[in-house]
Parts: sequence; C-alpha cells; structure tokens
Amino acid sequence: MPQVADAGNDVCVLVLDNHATDETPLVLEEFACRYPDHLEVRRNSQNIGPDGNIAKCYISCETTYAWIFGDDDILMPGALANLLARMKEDNYGVIHLKAFSYERDVEQHRPRRPKGRYEIFTADTLDRLMYEAGDMFSFISGNIVNKSLVPKDIDPQAFIWTRYNQIQWTFGALFAARRNLLVDDALLAINNEGQSGGYPFCQTFGTNYNLLFRHFEQRGVTRRYFDIINQRMARELFAPLIYFARTVENFRNYTPEDYFTELLPNYGRYWEFWAFVAPMCKLPKALLYPHFFLIRMLNRLYRLVR
Repeated sequence: MPQVADAGNDVCVLVLDNHATDETPLVLEEFACRYPDHLEVRRNSQNIGPDGNIAKCYISCETTYAWIFGDDDILMPGALANLLARMKEDNYGVIHLKAFSYERDVEQHRPRRPKGRYEIFTADTLDRLMYEAGDMFSFISGNIVNKSLVPKDIDPQAFIWTRYNQIQWTFGALFAARRNLLVDDALLAINNEGQSGGYPFCQTFGTNYNLLFRHFEQRGVTRRYFDIINQRMARELFAPLIYFARTVENFRNYTPEDYFTELLPNYGRYWEFWAFVAPMCKLPKALLYPHFFLIRMLNRLYRLVR
C-alpha cells in the first residue's frame, strides 16, 4: 500500500473480500482507514468460490490495466513504480512477470542479482514468449492485462469450473496486442509453501488448459503457440509432478487420478509425452528416480541449447 500511495492517481486497489470468516475484515478496515484515497473494499454477501471471485475482480476493474493479485504473493519494494514507468512507454497487451519462489522469509529467497530483463515481444517473436511463460500464464499474479484490448465478447464467468477462467482475458489481450512485455527482474514473489493442491493436477493443468487452447483456436489463433506450451509442460511440469505424486505421500494433497489416461488425449501427439511422461506413469517405483534424474539433465541441456 505505501507503493500504491506513492503512485498517486495512477493506481487504485480494490479488495473483494469473498465473505471471509477469519480476521480479514478487521485487517481490511485498518488499511482502509490508513489509505482512504487508495483502497476500496467490497465484501461478497456469500462465498462465491475462488474462481467466481477472480472473475468478479476482473469485471469490477475499471482501469486500463487490470492486475489480479493473489493474497499470498508479494510485490517487492519499488516494483510498482518500475512497472508504471514501463506501462507509460507503450500500449502493451500483457505484462508477464517471472516470479521467484519464497518460503516464510521473502528477502532470504530474493535473487541477489536480478536479471533486470525487460523484453518486448511482437507478433514475429510471440513464439518465444509462449515458450518462456508456458504454463505460468495461468499464474494470476504474474499477468498485468490491458482490458481495453480484450475482445468484448469474452465472458469472464465462462470456464470458471476449469480453474483457468483468467486465461480468457490474458490470452484475449495477448493475441490482440501489437506488443507484449516480459519482465524478469525479481519484482514478484510467489508463495511456495504447499498451500495449493486439493485437485487433480493432470486434469486441471492438462485437460482444462487445453480446453482454453481450443477455445482460442476457434477464434483463429494458430495452434503452434499452444503446441509450444504443451511440449514444455510435458518436459518440465508433468513428469516431475507425477514423480513426486507417486513417491511422496499426499503430495500437496492432489486428488488421485490416472495420469496416463488423463494426459494421453491432449499430449499423445508429442514425442515429449512418450519420452518424459509415459515412463513416469508406467515405470515401477524403483525406477522412477533414475528416470527423474535423466529428465532433469535433459531439460538442463535443452535450456542451454535453446
């Protein structure tokens, strides 16, 4: 909030209290009193679920750029002024921030030498942005979206059940823009203390994500962008998640599922699925670690070559 106050009229914060039953209302009242010109609080009459509240956040935002921010993610000091200066340089569709993970003490985990990278992507280089962001387009706090570029016929309330309804307006602005911006400067910290989970990750990250991919294909977006994301997810996301789910009891409380059967329809077309994911699904437990070690080495080599 001190960063917001320093920004003057350029930024406003709207908190949608999803009918919290803990001390949230008291905390919000305190901050509203301290920052009456910069903070507005609205309380839902009932809990409408996280995705319903996310959609309501987007609908309620009346500024040019909308940044829906998770309550356990952290904006580092000076970050807001930095980002505002970038926004005034161009009419970006999406400003995608690469985040670093933290547990308990955010300063302890902050990179000592941030990359300081701010790269603009146009239609000619969008392939590289799709690779760099990959599945993290689904990380809500990581995307600042230009609402003026989102197609008017996109319904924020659609796809709520997928846990990915925010992809609609993120991709809507991304593919409509002349320029998008990638920020890799340790401005945003994401909580990595295992609070997520409680759902089937292959269905959510794989099947549901691809529902949104097909939705944008029907809107005329070329399939190759989504192939780039899927291939990277097969290499770097699903294989490690399946390894931990099979070797760590109650790993992140994910819901049990048949990983191979769930992923096959959308990922069976990629060689990465057969080389990285399928063995992790089918190998006996005794052989999982050698395969996990192998895919880690291959992914490191792939990133070096790329």
